[in-house]
Amino acid sequence: MASDSSLIIQFIAETRDNLEDAARGLLKLENAADQELINSIFRNIHTIKGTSGIFPEFKAITTLTHVAEDLMDQIRNGQMQLVAVHVDLFLNTLDLVGTWLDAIEVVGAVPLDAPAASTPLRERFLFFLNKDQESPPAPPVAATVAPDAASKAALYGWLPTIPEQNKQEIARALSAGEQLCAIRYAPDENSFFFGDDPINLLRQLQDIRHLEILSGEEPETVESYDPFVCRLTFMAVVGDSRESLAALFGYVEDQLCLVDLKPEHLDRRKPREAVSSGVDLVLSLAAAEEDHVQAPQQGVVANQAHKKAVTAAVLKIDQALITRFVDLVGEIIIAKNTLPYLSRRATEYYKVAPLAEEIATTFGAINQIVENLQEIALEMRMLPVSKAFDRFPRLVRDISAKLGKKINLVMEGEETKADKDVIEALAEPLVHMVRNSLDHGIETPEERVAAGKSPDGTIRLTACQDNSGIVVEIIDDGKGIDPDRIRSKAAEKGIATTEALAAMSDEAAIQLIMAPNFSTAEAISDLSGRGVGMDVVNNMVQGFGGSVKIFSTKGLGSRIRLTLPLSMAIAKLLIVKQGYSTLGIPSADIVETLIDLPRSRVTTVATSPGLEVRGNLLPLYTLSGQLAMNSKTDNVPDIFSAVVLNVRGETVALTVDSFCDIIDVVVKPLEGFMSGNRYYSGSTILGDGTIMFVLNLPEVINHAG
Repeated sequence: MASDSSLIIQFIAETRDNLEDAARGLLKLENAADQELINSIFRNIHTIKGTSGIFPEFKAITTLTHVAEDLMDQIRNGQMQLVAVHVDLFLNTLDLVGTWLDAIEVVGAVPLDAPAASTPLRERFLFFLNKDQESPPAPPVAATVAPDAASKAALYGWLPTIPEQNKQEIARALSAGEQLCAIRYAPDENSFFFGDDPINLLRQLQDIRHLEILSGEEPETVESYDPFVCRLTFMAVVGDSRESLAALFGYVEDQLCLVDLKPEHLDRRKPREAVSSGVDLVLSLAAAEEDHVQAPQQGVVANQAHKKAVTAAVLKIDQALITRFVDLVGEIIIAKNTLPYLSRRATEYYKVAPLAEEIATTFGAINQIVENLQEIALEMRMLPVSKAFDRFPRLVRDISAKLGKKINLVMEGEETKADKDVIEALAEPLVHMVRNSLDHGIETPEERVAAGKSPDGTIRLTACQDNSGIVVEIIDDGKGIDPDRIRSKAAEKGIATTEALAAMSDEAAIQLIMAPNFSTAEAISDLSGRGVGMDVVNNMVQGFGGSVKIFSTKGLGSRIRLTLPLSMAIAKLLIVKQGYSTLGIPSADIVETLIDLPRSRVTTVATSPGLEVRGNLLPLYTLSGQLAMNSKTDNVPDIFSAVVLNVRGETVALTVDSFCDIIDVVVKPLEGFMSGNRYYSGSTILGDGTIMFVLNLPEVINHAG
């Protein structure tokens, strides 16, 4: 890479954020005009242009976003109305810049054909910019913000200190009738992070008569020097016109002090040190000078508030470091879990009860610290669901236009948080399901009107926390799922026998759309028909410990519910014994535990056993039978223990030999020959060094069939 790789990494991350914010804002603007949103999008594009300008090798990005910025500037100034064709153009531009970022991430440079690839977009921007005009529009002339008293006083205090030779040349130019301006440019300390480039701005001045760069009252030490903080102030006398200066410094107008230079300004000799307050000096010069200062333009206040907000104490940390930190917390948890084991050994094997008590006391203190550390570690990895939802306004917009459908997208609970891995794993299943709703669920406007519905359909994405998990639902008001058609397709594809399908409830039949190779599409398209959509969704969600359930009413719509764990790294498990095996059950699925139950509580319903719990008859399964540890699946002892579970929304009971403890563990995915075993979701190490498998309850319970 031609430039510092750390700067490029930061550029990529920040530019992706700006691309996402701008795209999200553009989609919102299609529904309602919002001046603050327009200002925000303008800042996003301006920042991308400015930061890309730091890297000469990324000129293609700078060139393309420059014309995009010009068009958005006209829109924010009311010179042009934002319409759908503009939104398409901006979104296509953001997409192209995003693909260039992918290339930069891999090879450190934009593709060689980037200028050619961006030419059609640039030409369209120029078309809109020059529309209804014989020549390209002049650069927007931004108003100059009235400088505060201290800035103006500092400028007037500096002018008499200009070296005598330069001062005489300036005085001769003024006497000859030339119009000169004096400027004081004090960039924001964080200007580099706003996409501003102070040196580049000064290079664009056409007629510099004198320039000085001030570095502050006290020089910085080597230890305190920060290359990313700008603490410079630029004082200059220039021959550029006020209009060109206003256009050049238009985006940093709050950092500029500008006055028309007059001969008396050079003669007023006042020491620079005495001009710290400068109010009296400004007042004395006010009568002798006529400043053409205009009011701040709309959006400046918002821009200043944005910059102040950015200076908040936010520390960006490499994701790899956070992952490593979470892994170390997991190792601490494993080490902590050895203490109860050592305490038992001290009592039972070494017969030293006082030592066991000391270990137990120490465990309590360490456990409290580790729990707090675990909470912080998980919080650091938490992301809002909006990170997964953000892509869907664009997806729905594009696909609905392609299908000729009118669809409103409503998103709720975007602030709900879950582990980064869960959010990332959630994205692809959601895409499958939303595409299904767009293609299969929502009818065309004509079909909806004929069915007595509004021509516009609605897809609703919702998220909320439920116990120790997260629930995401995709709801549409389309035509729903016809269970009879599902049965017919299932019989046609040999998924189940005709007799079994006839005996199924409508709800059970609907779940068959998650069977492998199942599809109701009559023809294969780029959206559906290949029979891999819901099957993929089901496998992916189950793969990270979640579940999928479908609800639908024919003619009214469908609802798909995904239940996911909050975190895939650290889990709370109930340890149970079954024969010689030690197994873990996720505590999030546990309703209650029951011990010393008599066999008389077991009732046979049809050919299956059931357990009466609090007035309800629950299906009863034996863990030994479900895992093929015993040939008799209904081998329930005279006195037994059971755990009541909520599996995919259904409450069931599972017999076990005994309960041990509830502990926090680090769950690792299965590898090697065990990786294909669907009855276990992972493994962990207990305090005594035992390897324990974690049950994948949906598959364990389903194994009854």
